[in-house]
Amino acid sequence: MAHNGTATGAHLLLGLGGSLDVFAGVVQRAPEIFRKLVWSGLPSAHVSAGSAV
Repeated sequence: MAHNGTATGAHLLLGLGGSLDVFAGVVQRAPEIFRKLVWSGLPSAHVSAGSAV
């Protein structure tokens, strides 16, 4: 998106990533215990909002 976003002419780009796979039923969500760990303040592999991917 960072590389080709301006070429699309779109004003908003949304990266859905693996969310579409979960929604389509291709993969299962992580167990609830792991999902809660991310929100409890443990470090995660998520990219910060200011980073260009």
